[in-house]
Amino acid sequence: MTNDLTVIIPMYNADKFIEETIKSITDQTYQNFNFIILDDNSKDQSYETVRNLTKFDNRFKVIKNEENQGYLKSTNILLSLIETEYCAFWDADDTCHKDRFSIQWIFSSKIYNSI
Repeated sequence: MTNDLTVIIPMYNADKFIEETIKSITDQTYQNFNFIILDDNSKDQSYETVRNLTKFDNRFKVIKNEENQGYLKSTNILLSLIETEYCAFWDADDTCHKDRFSIQWIFSSKIYNSI
């Protein structure tokens, strides 16, 4: 199965939030997605935490800036790495309802098919 969606997260010093954030993503009812997390050279254990939490799920790609680039530049780096038709943006301290992607997918399909 080809993944249709890439979820991107720019992350900086998010260690105290990131585990809950990743759980919110992996618990989604829609599972056909790739995931890219870019650590913006955090000073805490964010990068290591994410690597440990995602190491057995091949949908996740975790990368790290060698120098802090800032939020906007990190987001632009992530956007340049997307290879799917659709993208979802997620902040490192966000959680959401488990049906977020399913609902968005249904909605986008209805709009696309009505054109």
